[in-house]
Amino acid sequence: MVDLIKHFSNPYHAHYEQVKTYINNIEINGLNALIQVDGGIYVDFQYGNDEDHLISETFPFEGEMSLNLLKQEIKNAKLNIDDSHWS
Repeated sequence: MVDLIKHFSNPYHAHYEQVKTYINNIEINGLNALIQVDGGIYVDFQYGNDEDHLISETFPFEGEMSLNLLKQEIKNAKLNIDDSHWS
């Protein structure tokens, strides 16, 4: 993943505004569940000392999580964040 902060002059500030997640699919098989999601991470970057230098970005993501329903725990989780326009 690209270090997004290195693209800005110091000092910098990043504010995570919100994360929106949408569940696309839930598959339950016995004592296990597989959940597929997508969404976006909304971030405001401020660079320099001037508040006019504010950039708002959304980073889309997709993910998958497998659960053990009996133990009520996450077995595995994957998250892919699309930062391709920062490359």
